[in-house]
Amino acid sequence: MSEKRPTLDDVARLVGVSGKTVARVINGEPGVGEAMRARVMAVVEQIGYQANVSARALASSRTFRIGILSSAITRFFMTQIYRGVSDVCLARGYQMVLRELEGNTPEELVDLERQLRANPLDGLFVAAPLSDNHALLDMLDRLKIRYVRHSPIDDVDRSDAVFADDVAGASALARHLWDLGHRRFGILRGPHFHLAGRLRHDAFRDQLLALGADPAEINAVMWERPQDQDTAGFAETARLLAHPSRPTAISAFNDELAAGALAQGHQMGLSLPRDLAVVGYGNAEFARLTWPPLTTVRQPNREMAICAVEWLTSAPVAAVRQQAFPIELVYRASCGRLLGNRPISG
Repeated sequence: MSEKRPTLDDVARLVGVSGKTVARVINGEPGVGEAMRARVMAVVEQIGYQANVSARALASSRTFRIGILSSAITRFFMTQIYRGVSDVCLARGYQMVLRELEGNTPEELVDLERQLRANPLDGLFVAAPLSDNHALLDMLDRLKIRYVRHSPIDDVDRSDAVFADDVAGASALARHLWDLGHRRFGILRGPHFHLAGRLRHDAFRDQLLALGADPAEINAVMWERPQDQDTAGFAETARLLAHPSRPTAISAFNDELAAGALAQGHQMGLSLPRDLAVVGYGNAEFARLTWPPLTTVRQPNREMAICAVEWLTSAPVAAVRQQAFPIELVYRASCGRLLGNRPISG
């Protein structure tokens, strides 16, 4: 016979409070102190209590489902987001729903709207670059669906948003490579539709120019199709290294492209990082396992997702909320010297 499933009353008894107080904590309602909230959630985790989502939904106007919208559900930064969303949903008795959306055609948005009307959600976490898709945001506003945007760049004040400082991250990478003595640079840009790609490119280039770099010694290539990302770093690095002024350092839009750059360097028989330094962005888990291990910027996507879903599962507030998260430059061997982490924004 299976063990009895823990109940809300079990949590209340162990904490020494009423079931109503426990329900308010689990539902993210206001009026409960942080110390009490922490005590309740500690017991929830300890005994493995999980709310009955279906029963709660029938007893209220909520669905107890939180959605994630992404144009790249297989990208490594998304796994960090899934963990954050899942942590909060599990603790608060919500279900996590995932939907991939390229967002490039009106037909996609019509189909998404039809699905959202048929299967409502209590809120959406809109991952970059969809967080800057105004047609999508207009549709969510029309449906009166709460959403939090991940790292928006355009019209940031239109909604709740969580973000990290891409300018600070890209600038720190530029200073690091300059301080190591590099004077010829290549940039693997993000696709044209990804505003963060443009922002990181501009910040990296502007920082180099401010340090005294020759504009002719900064060359960039761009990959256009999302489906090519797994091979783009390898292919586009070959273009950069064929340039008459061959770079000694390459900065990539993300860690996937940077891994491709490292692979191309090995393919061409270069000694890394002596002949070519490479830096990425995002601190994907595999970045520790490339050879050499990849210097990159840690963007706290899990923490950003946790904050977003805590907002979405709590009572709404009138003011637009903006939460910035610190990022770190993670020093590894792909540039030579210096190992460890260093915060670069707060």
